[in-house]
Amino acid sequence: MESPDKAREALSTLSAEDALIDLEAGLAYLNKQKNVKKGQLGSVGFCWGGARSFLLAADSKLLRAAVVFYGSAPSNEKLAQVRVPVLGIYGETDERITSKVPEIAEILKKSGKQYEYKIYPGAGHAFFNDTGERYNEAAANDAFMKTLTFFRAKLK
Repeated sequence: MESPDKAREALSTLSAEDALIDLEAGLAYLNKQKNVKKGQLGSVGFCWGGARSFLLAADSKLLRAAVVFYGSAPSNEKLAQVRVPVLGIYGETDERITSKVPEIAEILKKSGKQYEYKIYPGAGHAFFNDTGERYNEAAANDAFMKTLTFFRAKLK
């Protein structure tokens, strides 16, 4: 892509349904590879990709765990369909996303779903992106370790 703006423009033309079809095809491909543990696939996404990772948690029969970095949650109907454990990683000052996390946690809890989350004090949206001004090294390092720990526990 020529620029981040061009990438965002291209993503805006892709429907959630088409993205899920492509992601599911990617999971099917990975699940057939000889050096991949069959049936032990996880997803991780950031922002737009985080929202897609959350959708995969509700839709995919191949996924076993999902990590969502500051991605929006799917509809309440989709949340009730979540099939796999989800780890949410959020920045405190990203209020558009973070303000909804307690409600999301309650919906998932009532549905008997596994949902862990961490809200990093002082961190904002895209705090993991070390190429931008919003990068928060301490939060990013901790979030990376939480992600690895989560996947080690859920993907055996």
